[in-house]
Order: sequence, then C-alpha cells, then structure tokens
Amino acid sequence: YAEEWLRVEPRVKSAEVRRVWPDTVLIEVEERQPVALLNAGLVMIEIDAEGRILARYYVISEMDLPLISGVDLSETPTSAGSWIEGEGIDAALEILRSLPADAADIGEIDVTNTQYIKLYTMNGTEIRLGDSTDFAAKYLAYSTILDDAQRNSDRLIHYIDVSIYTKPVFY
Repeated sequence: YAEEWLRVEPRVKSAEVRRVWPDTVLIEVEERQPVALLNAGLVMIEIDAEGRILARYYVISEMDLPLISGVDLSETPTSAGSWIEGEGIDAALEILRSLPADAADIGEIDVTNTQYIKLYTMNGTEIRLGDSTDFAAKYLAYSTILDDAQRNSDRLIHYIDVSIYTKPVFY
C-alpha cells in the first residue's frame, strides 16, 4: 500500500518499501529528474525524460533547463503527474537524451514542425536540424562550427544549418 501511495507523487519514479525485523521499515525511492520546461500559457511546466509533468511554476527566476517550444498542449492536461505525449515532445526528448553531458549550451528546442526542428543556444545562435534523425552527426557538425567560432572570437554566428550534416551551412 505504501509503495502505491509513493508512486502517485509525480517526482517518484519508483519506490520499494521493506520491513526489516524487528523494528525497521526501509523505504527506497528513485526520484524523477527534470530535463526541460514547456510553456503552458500562464505557467511553465517541468517535465522528466519520459514526458511526465513534475511541477508547474507561475514564476521562474532562473532557467537551468532548456525550454521546449512548439508542443501543442491544447488537448493535454497540464497538472503535475500528467503525461505529455505526441510527435513533438517525443522528438525533443530524444534530442535531449542524445545530447552529451557537457552540452549545456542549449537554451531552447523548437519542435513546432518536427521536419524542421530548431535549437537555440544560450547566446542565441539558431541551429537548424531538419528532422531528428542522425542527431549525433548533426551535433558533431554544429558543435565543431561553434567551437571554431569561439576560438576565432571575431566571428559571430547567427545560424547553423545541419539538416544535411555532411554539408553544414552557417552565417
């Protein structure tokens, strides 16, 4: 009964309750980790890697997580514990799962059109992915261009198009 009650809490991924004789109850909890925020009109919602809504915020003082934009939430409940589903959120979450741990420069993933996905870095550079296929190769192409631009600090990059990752274009 206690395990089921704990699993109702949106931030609890799994829970195990064991009794250790004679007088101990051991509770092991695995917590869901937030990976992104979505704008749901008057509130921002925090989601985990599976698309579960962990929390709703009316005010956000800092954005430590990337924003996912372009997801249609009109038919989706946005209360904590609900699940966000659909092609757009699936594509965005797949991209987040594929990013290397040191790729903390992504500020937004726009999945308005899943055939023309755009990322925005924290400094505003637009990265045009096309669809989400071959993301590892696309990431390598755009991160190489961004690294080169950083080394040559006189070059400002407005956008990078890696939709054809073997022939990236940037301006």
